[in-house]
Amino acid sequence: MHAGHTLYIPALWFHHVTAGDAEPSIAVNTFSRSLPQAEYHPKDVYGNKELTAGAAAVAAAAHGGAALAHLPEPYRAFYSEQACAALRAAAAAPPSE
Repeated sequence: MHAGHTLYIPALWFHHVTAGDAEPSIAVNTFSRSLPQAEYHPKDVYGNKELTAGAAAVAAAAHGGAALAHLPEPYRAFYSEQACAALRAAAAAPPSE
């Protein structure tokens, strides 16, 4: 990018920016809440924190990974792949009512 350019990064896209020494840079973050209130932490005014369901899923995955940590390879890799597949399948299933 060059001086005067603007870069838009959509929500949930990982990114890393390194500014050069020759030109100053300015970063501006804006957030907007677009999901129902129940999806956000009660104190999340702008929608820039982890979604409640997402944070719970990541914590559960970390717990599952810790349960496999003592297994030797290739068992650890096999069950990690099984767990990832189960997570993807469950996330893709229609919501239960």
